[in-house]
Amino acid sequence: MKGSTNDYYQLFLEAKSSFVEDEIKNEISGDFSDYKIIYSELSKLLNSSSGIGIDSLNTRQQLVIEKVLNPKSSELIDESLQIFQVIRDAITDKVFIFTNKHQWIKAIKLSILYLLYKKIKVDHMVPEEYISIANSLLYLKKRGFNIESIDGYIKLEDPELVRLATAINYRVEKLGKQGFVKFISVISKNYSDNEKRFFFYKKRPTIPTFQEPSTPYGYVFNLFCKNLNLTCKLKIAEQEKFFNEIQNLSTHLATIIDVEKISPWENIHVDSENIIKKLREWVLYPEIYYLPQLSPLHGRKIFPRIFELLEKNTKDSLSEIMLASRIMEKLENYLYQEGALSGEFTEDHILRLCIDLDSPKNILKMLNSISKPANEINKNYLSPFDSTKSNIKETPLIRIKSCYIITNIATYNMAKYRALLKISDKYNPKTEQNLGFALENFIKENFEASNVKYHHSFEYLSPEYMKKITETNRNQGECDFIVESNDYIFLIEVKKKGLTKDSLSGSPLHLLIDTTLSFIKSINQLTTIELILLNEGEIKNPNNTKKINLDGRDIFKLILSLEDMASLQCDNIKSSILHGLYNTKFSVSNESAIEPIDKINKTLDEFTRLHSELMGKSDDYEHSPFHRVSYLSTPQLLTLLEDVNNNEDFSRNICRSNSVVYSLMDWYASYRASKNNKILKENENFFKNTVLLS
Repeated sequence: MKGSTNDYYQLFLEAKSSFVEDEIKNEISGDFSDYKIIYSELSKLLNSSSGIGIDSLNTRQQLVIEKVLNPKSSELIDESLQIFQVIRDAITDKVFIFTNKHQWIKAIKLSILYLLYKKIKVDHMVPEEYISIANSLLYLKKRGFNIESIDGYIKLEDPELVRLATAINYRVEKLGKQGFVKFISVISKNYSDNEKRFFFYKKRPTIPTFQEPSTPYGYVFNLFCKNLNLTCKLKIAEQEKFFNEIQNLSTHLATIIDVEKISPWENIHVDSENIIKKLREWVLYPEIYYLPQLSPLHGRKIFPRIFELLEKNTKDSLSEIMLASRIMEKLENYLYQEGALSGEFTEDHILRLCIDLDSPKNILKMLNSISKPANEINKNYLSPFDSTKSNIKETPLIRIKSCYIITNIATYNMAKYRALLKISDKYNPKTEQNLGFALENFIKENFEASNVKYHHSFEYLSPEYMKKITETNRNQGECDFIVESNDYIFLIEVKKKGLTKDSLSGSPLHLLIDTTLSFIKSINQLTTIELILLNEGEIKNPNNTKKINLDGRDIFKLILSLEDMASLQCDNIKSSILHGLYNTKFSVSNESAIEPIDKINKTLDEFTRLHSELMGKSDDYEHSPFHRVSYLSTPQLLTLLEDVNNNEDFSRNICRSNSVVYSLMDWYASYRASKNNKILKENENFFKNTVLLS
């Protein structure tokens, strides 16, 4: 045992060895089985704001781990854990400093006495994942991997952790392409033919129920894609053994890095103290446990259409983009006809399928452009934190000699974007930066196809009092889209920016940059309009006679990104992000990070000022300031529009996606569940602005 946990445990041992019941009884006036009296005494002893703050949750987690790893001392460690829980309950908001030895020993003795005489015996529960982490560390220890946890934290650079990842990769290498085929057959049960996507979510019950840790399919998928060019030389029995070891070892590795939270409440209790840790969990979870994917139902609508809508297109650019798209569509159609998720094509086979598109020479040239050799796929990828070394989301086809592999049609559709972007960049440098208007035009087309009436690029004047609140000199603003229904005014901001690879690897700075300068900045723009509507009852376009009246309706803010943003767009997580960043300021010692942190803090400062103003408008805003906000991707918007035929349908579906939260860490699964929720259907108006945890 090391770290602060050991400091506490040694104090516990000393207190226990010197504990004399009568001595402690004499120091307390009143009923020492009454928690109020004991808690008051504990609070007086340990109410100190000086010294080093210790995270009590990490100490608790480490004690759970130590109890499992050290069976000979498990009873003592468990007793120390129960004592620690009593003290933690008594001084929830106080600083834990284990250097004030005298006070801690006395506090521990008081807690021993309290537990001896407590009238109702209560076992202090600990989160399931703590026990799972402890069991995984024990399993790995028995397999020869002595990974060290100090104060509930495992260093990513721990040589034993690296050795474990290397051992998993070694087994994947031995299975080679045969292992990949087996992997696809295993995950095929998670594929929905109706929605053309994989579902790997885990249900999180509100009442604690033990659940086995999940297999990190995303992590293992990256490893198998990395080794597609290797041939398996193992016998069938050895193949099965290696495959099972890959699943077991990778599951235990994913478990000990502690991003899979079982309780739905874990995603709700968020504040400025733990927001960075939670952002990291929310982004890493789908990266590790889910496959990168885009449903072909949406992929076919978005690509190549969004590139066709670019303003600076040339004839050559469009011609090449269309050829690449048609080749990819031919291959996808073939897989559909065969009822296959993945496939391998020879050059001759592809040329026969695409004979009507162009010359064999041009088709082969295009295949080279939208593929990579197998030995360049996920090069140097080893651990679940190696997103920066993964390129499978950018590569539709993997090339092995004269054959081409599609790993699965959902990942294939996601990779179309980067493949077409690369082609467009040849003719239109910085295409990605110029996709904003194309995305807006794409949204307009889909609104019109669903009979949704909208205002586009609605300009408005900013009153003087808004300049003071925002601390800017902005005289005028613009809202990308406004959609009106009987009950709502939907203010919509379109942001192309998504999550970078650095964010997907868990980098705190990049997570803050991507979240704040996209999501929060957009919310600031929409909240400005919201405040004007609430104050003035209307917004006017200074260039014409158009105006939008509030007319007693609620205001709903909607931010749209091009790509899915991991789990950040799940409704309960979206709300937690906003609560965690409200009234928060960050500081760094790294000079290179000072400039981006300054931009982040400036955006968050405006966010706090705007919402402080908003919270004074009514009880609804005061009690639930972040509920009528949604953060959706373009594929998610297309999902919402599937059964929309007017503005009221649009309003109903947005509210549905914002009302029922299942904590599945998968927006598509949550929305599907909400559509089938009987309670919601029968009580639509009641749940319109209410979160239901299920």
